[in-house]
Amino acid sequence: MKKKQNIWKIFCFFAAIMTGLYLGGPGISTVSAGSAMTVTSAKKYAVDTSKYVMKNTMYKLGVIQKKGAVYEQARTTSPKITTLKKNTKLLVRSKKTIQNVDWYKVVVQLDNRTKSGYIRVPHVKIVSATAKSTQKKTAISQYTINLYRIADKTASIRTQVKKKSTVKILGYVKVFGKKWAKCSVKVNKADVIGYTRSYKVKQTDDVTFEKEVCDFPVSYRATLRALHKKYPKWKFEAVDTGLDWNTVVQNENTLGKCTIASYVPAGGSAGTWSAPFSYLSTEDGNYNWETDTFALKDSPYFYSAAESVIKYYLDPRNSLTEESIFQFESLAYDSGQTITAIKAILKGTFMSGSYSVKDSITKKTDSNSYAQAFLKAGKSSGVSAYFLASRARQELGTSGSGSVSGTFKYGGKSYAGYYNYYNIKASDSSIPNQNIANGLTYAMGSGEFGRPWSSITKSINGGAMFFAENYVTKGQNTVYFQKFNVVSEPLYWHQYMTAVQAPTSESKSKYKAYSEYDILAKAHTFYIPVYKNMPETACPLPASSGNSNSYIRSLSISNSQGANITNSVTPTFSYNKYNYEMVVKSSVSSISIGATPSSSRSSVAGTGTYGLEPGQTKRITLTCTAENGKTTTYVIKVARKSS
Repeated sequence: MKKKQNIWKIFCFFAAIMTGLYLGGPGISTVSAGSAMTVTSAKKYAVDTSKYVMKNTMYKLGVIQKKGAVYEQARTTSPKITTLKKNTKLLVRSKKTIQNVDWYKVVVQLDNRTKSGYIRVPHVKIVSATAKSTQKKTAISQYTINLYRIADKTASIRTQVKKKSTVKILGYVKVFGKKWAKCSVKVNKADVIGYTRSYKVKQTDDVTFEKEVCDFPVSYRATLRALHKKYPKWKFEAVDTGLDWNTVVQNENTLGKCTIASYVPAGGSAGTWSAPFSYLSTEDGNYNWETDTFALKDSPYFYSAAESVIKYYLDPRNSLTEESIFQFESLAYDSGQTITAIKAILKGTFMSGSYSVKDSITKKTDSNSYAQAFLKAGKSSGVSAYFLASRARQELGTSGSGSVSGTFKYGGKSYAGYYNYYNIKASDSSIPNQNIANGLTYAMGSGEFGRPWSSITKSINGGAMFFAENYVTKGQNTVYFQKFNVVSEPLYWHQYMTAVQAPTSESKSKYKAYSEYDILAKAHTFYIPVYKNMPETACPLPASSGNSNSYIRSLSISNSQGANITNSVTPTFSYNKYNYEMVVKSSVSSISIGATPSSSRSSVAGTGTYGLEPGQTKRITLTCTAENGKTTTYVIKVARKSS
């Protein structure tokens, strides 16, 4: 009975081998990952199966080097799954040899799903997609990332790592020209190793900062890292506005909301404090093309800024420099603020010393140093004393203005004895000094913020309280947010200034003072806005160029007898119509054409006297060239009657 059982076992063994041979299966071998198959029974029964079957498990990246078919089993008579083109990637899971033919068991992507099958070995090239562990560097994930088993997205995912997580980089490998990082991460206290694209993890010695900077879009990060390297105590906080960039631009680019100073419309030249023509808006309501007239938005020389200029100053990435970043600095008072630094901000202005005036209501003497007054106002209001000093300098200039003279008169009305050190409510006006009168009218009123401001101290203190209640506590807690209200409802309103360069200008004043008194490297907190759908790179300023008006304002035509025949032109001449016709009598042998450009900075070519032939039409071209080189062409077809 026992002998029969042994014979039956031998029969079953060979049956299993043959089943594995013809069906492409693993036979009866037990295989562990990373090891070759061992056919232990073959020696015992004196059957050499190595020439039929060999198998070792693996997990490697392969690429098709010549077109090849994938079969359900390791034989060409098996049903075909698909045919792979050259350079197609796949995963190689094992290798087997059947009747001296080498096969790979592979996993391929078909219609967004995976499928296992077999392909002849010569069709596949194995690609190195793993790296040795040669280092152990701390890094922060810049995004939510997947860690793959090997360096390719066709591989299985070992784990997912959330954005701003700490990982260890063990090494790097380049696959098809793309660099991958081999990473280790803790999952339930165990180390899980996998691969991700190298740009998705950032090596760092400062984990706290790198997590902080991950809140910003990629286009912000390089400049923030450079600033952090130089000023490690600076803190950057991303303010996610949730607003679409183009929507913000559209709302800020409305009539008179953003202005810029320029002398050129009045005949001056461009320079440090005077914008060129290309910086000025030529949209309807801001500019008249026919008369070459820019609409003054604030006396004496502020005009609407061009959209490209608004984009430049609105784009936070343009201000991530040492000088300009202070427009994002917190406006909250800091106990570390000093008299010395405030004096530096006020240096070179009429506020560099002290004041002494008589309160126009109480008649008491009001005196103090300006620096001390701003510091005290900052402490009592909770608003940065540095900001208060910078804002006063920005609004009043180096020599002061009627807002703080204490003797201002306008329109037959006296505003003597009242002060407005921050030009609060001094709304823009094209009428000279009207804005100052507006501000002093508010200063003379009674009620909130300690008004009327009948002394310098009252104005400085009251204005500080105004900023605290109306801006800082409402989220407009930086100079940038005071200019561009993208954080407090109603959005795009309640904006303190119209001058589009004001935040940058104030920032530079702070930078200069901080540098002079060695507080630049101390701790500062910056609230920097982030928008949806921003351009990939920072918006540039337009090229500086001259007047772009290339229109002709008026046309004059006279016949050979010297009579004015301009009214014979059809249609009636207009600067924005470019094609005209006219018919003259047979007695008119010539015409003379004159043209006046809309801008005195433009020139017209093509004017002069033209001979006419009976019964023929003369085509005359006038070309107006603007100061910046732009041209506009006008065509006049003149037909002379034959009789």
